[in-house]
Amino acid sequence: METQYITVAMLKEFLRDIPEHYTIILSNDGEGNSFSPLAREISFGTYQPDNPFIGDVEFNEESPSSMILFPIS
Repeated sequence: METQYITVAMLKEFLRDIPEHYTIILSNDGEGNSFSPLAREISFGTYQPDNPFIGDVEFNEESPSSMILFPIS
C-alpha cells in the first residue's frame, strides 16, 4: 500500500528545487481545528492575504510566489 501523505524525506527532496523566496501556505481543513497529515497534493500560486491569519490563493503556473500544501482531510 502506497503512502498517501508526504514524509519528511519526500518534502526535503521536493523543497530542494523550490526558490527560497516562496512562501509556504497551508490549506485549512474543513473544521479548522483538527490535525491531518499533508497530502501528496502540492500546488503553486500567489497568496493574497485578507488579514494576517487568512487569505486566498490564485493558482497560476506562470509566476507563482507560493507553494500550497493540503491536508489529507
